[in-house]
Amino acid sequence: MRESMRKLRGKARLTVLSALCAGALLLCAACAPQGAPTGGDGAAANASGDETAAVAWSLDADCAACHTDQQDSLADTSQAASNHAAVTCVTCHNDEAAMEKSHDGKTADSKMPKKLKRSKIDETACASCHSAEDLKAATADLTVLTDGNGTTVNPHDIPANSGHEGQVDCASCHTMHGEADVQAAAQEKCASCHHKDVYECGTCHE
Repeated sequence: MRESMRKLRGKARLTVLSALCAGALLLCAACAPQGAPTGGDGAAANASGDETAAVAWSLDADCAACHTDQQDSLADTSQAASNHAAVTCVTCHNDEAAMEKSHDGKTADSKMPKKLKRSKIDETACASCHSAEDLKAATADLTVLTDGNGTTVNPHDIPANSGHEGQVDCASCHTMHGEADVQAAAQEKCASCHHKDVYECGTCHE
């Protein structure tokens, strides 16, 4: 009889210990760091506080989770972006292949680039709201682009030639989230090729 009681007590202790161990294991599993999400919101990994989680960029990602300066510029009236607060990031930043490549391997603590390098803004995104003819008319009397010889060029009616094609676009002068002085940006863009402050070709090598 005593032997049976000892066996019962031993089994009871073993059952209690097993239950305690199982509970401890479940508690540890619940507290363990979770893996990076694999859904469409690639920036959610960064928003969770895990700065080592890789960004999985997608068209529906929360860009503001990492790009806080750009998000803040939407409310800054000194920035051109504030005039575009009604559109989404991917309205302009819609080059999926280039955006995926530029975010590949990036984490929340990666250094943010000052300018776009791997992706460009398609001018059709600008043209969907801004008519070329309206822009030309709006800046017809602007003299900010006047060279050393007194030649004035309408910044929205730049002569079409091989030197300008593919080299000058909206983003050349209009930086939405950064430099607010668009006139200075336009002058700098022209001066990058027209070194002698003459808006003609062939003036560098005479």
